[in-house]
Amino acid sequence: MSQPTDPVRRSQTTALSKQLCFLLTNKKDDEIFKKFILTLALHLKTEEISTSCCTAIFEKSKKQLSLIHSDADNAINEFETLFRKLSKVDSSDKQAVLAFLLKLSELIEAEQEASHSDSSLDFRNKVHTTQKRLMKDLPHNWLSRNSPAINYPSTAPLSFSSSNVQPIASSTVIAGKQSSQEPWKVSNIKNTTSSRNILLPDRTKKKTPISLDLNAGVRSVCLVNNLPVNHSVSYKTDVPEAVIIKELIFCFQGIEGQVIKHDPSSEGYIIDPKAKVTNVVAVLRLMELGYLHNVIKKFVESSQGKSSIQRGLVMSLREELMEFYKLVSRLHSEVTQDEEILVADTPMSEENLRVARTPHLESLTLRRLLLRTDAAFLRLMILVDLIEELKKCHGGKIISVIHRFSHYGYPELTPVFSRLLHTTTHSLLVLMSHWIVDGTLFDPFDEFFVAHNKLSQGVSSWDSQFILREEMIPDFISKEEAAYVLQAGRCIYFLNEICNEKTEVSKARRSFQQLENSGGDLLPMMEPFNSITELIERAHEESSKLVLDILCQKFNLYEHLHGLRKYMLLGQGDFIRYLMEMIEHKLDGSAHILYQHNLQSILETAIRSTNAQFDNIVILNSLIVKIMTPNDGDFGWDVFRLEYELNGPLATIFKKNEVEYSQLFNFLWNIKRLEYVLSKLWRNQSLINKSSILLTELKSVFVLSCSLISEMVHFIHQLQYYFLTEVLETQWHEFEQVVNKAGSLEEVVEAHDLFLRKIKSGLLQDRNSGSFNLHMSLVKDQILEVKTVQSRFIELVSDETERRLERQRIVAEVGTSIEEEMHNDKCLCEFVDKLKSIKAQFSIISKSYQEFLRKLLLDLSKHPLIEVQMLSSRIDFNEFYKKNDSQLSESIKLSSRKERFQTFDEL
Repeated sequence: MSQPTDPVRRSQTTALSKQLCFLLTNKKDDEIFKKFILTLALHLKTEEISTSCCTAIFEKSKKQLSLIHSDADNAINEFETLFRKLSKVDSSDKQAVLAFLLKLSELIEAEQEASHSDSSLDFRNKVHTTQKRLMKDLPHNWLSRNSPAINYPSTAPLSFSSSNVQPIASSTVIAGKQSSQEPWKVSNIKNTTSSRNILLPDRTKKKTPISLDLNAGVRSVCLVNNLPVNHSVSYKTDVPEAVIIKELIFCFQGIEGQVIKHDPSSEGYIIDPKAKVTNVVAVLRLMELGYLHNVIKKFVESSQGKSSIQRGLVMSLREELMEFYKLVSRLHSEVTQDEEILVADTPMSEENLRVARTPHLESLTLRRLLLRTDAAFLRLMILVDLIEELKKCHGGKIISVIHRFSHYGYPELTPVFSRLLHTTTHSLLVLMSHWIVDGTLFDPFDEFFVAHNKLSQGVSSWDSQFILREEMIPDFISKEEAAYVLQAGRCIYFLNEICNEKTEVSKARRSFQQLENSGGDLLPMMEPFNSITELIERAHEESSKLVLDILCQKFNLYEHLHGLRKYMLLGQGDFIRYLMEMIEHKLDGSAHILYQHNLQSILETAIRSTNAQFDNIVILNSLIVKIMTPNDGDFGWDVFRLEYELNGPLATIFKKNEVEYSQLFNFLWNIKRLEYVLSKLWRNQSLINKSSILLTELKSVFVLSCSLISEMVHFIHQLQYYFLTEVLETQWHEFEQVVNKAGSLEEVVEAHDLFLRKIKSGLLQDRNSGSFNLHMSLVKDQILEVKTVQSRFIELVSDETERRLERQRIVAEVGTSIEEEMHNDKCLCEFVDKLKSIKAQFSIISKSYQEFLRKLLLDLSKHPLIEVQMLSSRIDFNEFYKKNDSQLSESIKLSSRKERFQTFDEL
């Protein structure tokens, strides 16, 4: 098909330009069109406009159409049709029309801005003056050659043609060479001569393509001709929406552009101060999306390799960034597709082109970009808030924070937090699996809620070597569930490391291992009843039962518990009595002359001489004698201790109770000693009673000593009965029942600890006992003082009895004399004086004893345990002490009332 002739082609171009002018101005004023088309054709005839400039002119024109037409959609469709036709015309005419459209759109914008101010008249005058000056400088013969189809007004002929004219901007110019870094900026270069002068033609200069400023508020061009320039900027430059959208898409990915710059003081962005951007609020809102992206990306890059839970978190955040990048990629593809549609020169018809632009492929605007990125903005904003909370978190606390954020209230964010919780809880599941299945605390980053106790220093491998860190427990895992995890792993660790027993993996532990290998997580634990909690409880139950069975079968757990009861809590009575008789003469002496091997031989003799010899040899080998470090003036009783030494795995469980057993043994041993001493005193009283037949002077002293010793015997018997029967036997019976029914080692250990606490409370060795030990020590001193006085009393009676028997024998054989009678009277006087002294000592001891005992009874009557209050009543069964102490009387009355009220409540 032949090309149209030049006049026909120019006529088509003129008609097309006229239609575009009418469409853009929404007027039918031929005069305005004629003046501007001639002027712009003159200045842009020989210049080239790039494809990006075409796109900018297209977008700018569409924007003005939406503002001046009521039916914007039809106007835009018509404009697209005309623009499509424009792409098929001759290149030179196309350049002129495009430049005209740009200049016309700028003048329309200026007119619209002026219409909002009080200077609209000045603006119209300015436009008219400019048009008149340009028409004056235009050669007449150019009109007839370039636009013959238009009837132009008559003008004076000029002496030069259009081909000899170099154009220059009326007010501002830019460099002819386009900048690759800042293509949208205007340099505002001014001619050193008048900016309104027209340069004479220079035939020596080669025609140079110009770069059209896409975003400038004023059209500005200049040929590269080494003009003197001034780089001062006096106003901001408008940036088209299409350019802003492109830069925003780069901003979303953390890349700065020419208008949107990176803020060096933060992770955000700022708008270049030289740029004038429309709809700043929307742009700033979209720029914030780039800031959110940068914050998340920086956290991801800085958190790599810090811990396993953080690695899981980073992996999920990377997935969220990938989803965001997919959205950015789609947006960028749409922008690119729009540009290709506008500049493509294909034979597609106008109707097919209109159909091709379906609603989902409409041009991307700031409003559409806001809508398209709204969901991503919300998602990234919540993730940034989450990151701010996680900066100071570590380990399981990270999961707790994510779990709290999962209740944010937006259903759209549920999948996001589900992915975050999946990856982080899977890392925690791996740590739990190592601990529960293998008994290995594999925690290189110190993030597990089970940890080594740094304060234990290897004292106990059972209770104190591993602890729970509550701050590391995720908030959807209860303390009971965390305790099950601790105990389950501790049992396996105990078997592997302490018992040296390598056992097969149980069913529950194998299931837990399979859950880890299958990529599971702990999300089901957020529900009240879930399979993982049940699995943990079963693993704990199986591990604890396995440990208990091994300790009972291979390490004689139950036998050692009975051994502690028999020998440390004085349950083997015949052995304790015989040992005390055998060791008494050693312990009555100074503590500095005791030797452990001597006492150990006495202990072995006591074992062989009593029923203790029939006990398990393992138990008997655990009994040892220990001598404490003596102080000056200490007797053997003060430093002697009997200890039960455990070895192997049992030592790690009960080692913490060694001190408690030692204290309880010492207290019961002293009570047993007092009972033994009083028993001997009472036997000695029978010997004194036999001597009183011969020595009638002994009666008053004997009665006083018997009364005092009987008081003491009654007190010790009541105290010992309460301690050994009501406390030890009762609590041991309860403990034994629990042990026989126990299904796990934890139950045995807990029952044993409870047993010790109860007997310490019952034996008045806890904090609630007040000054009982002090008063008991004073009472003990009085009993031992009676022993000393009685020893002197028996010695005196024995000496006097021998003297009298010897005198009777001499008198019977030889007779007597005055000197003998005088010597006898003197000995009788000395004997009576000594008896008075001993009687006085007994009286002092009796008063002191009664005083100390009243104070002790007062303490017992105020004890919170009703059994201890009853002990006070049994000791003072005849109210002998109460009658002599009003304070004690009131206290006993009050305790009696409390007892009656308690009995009534029980009924």
